[in-house]
Amino acid sequence: MADFEYKCTDCCDPADEGAILWNDPELAIEWPETSGIRLSDKDAGAPTFAAYCRS
Repeated sequence: MADFEYKCTDCCDPADEGAILWNDPELAIEWPETSGIRLSDKDAGAPTFAAYCRS
């Protein structure tokens, strides 16, 4: 399991956030282990890379 943390140097605005579907078939990323994966609602509902680029 991995936790991702980051530091912000200014106020965070949720309108500036974005996400891409982690297992987008077009990106074909070979993830080493996917069983038991837990995602936030935001990440689970993220668009594909192509859809994100169109928006």
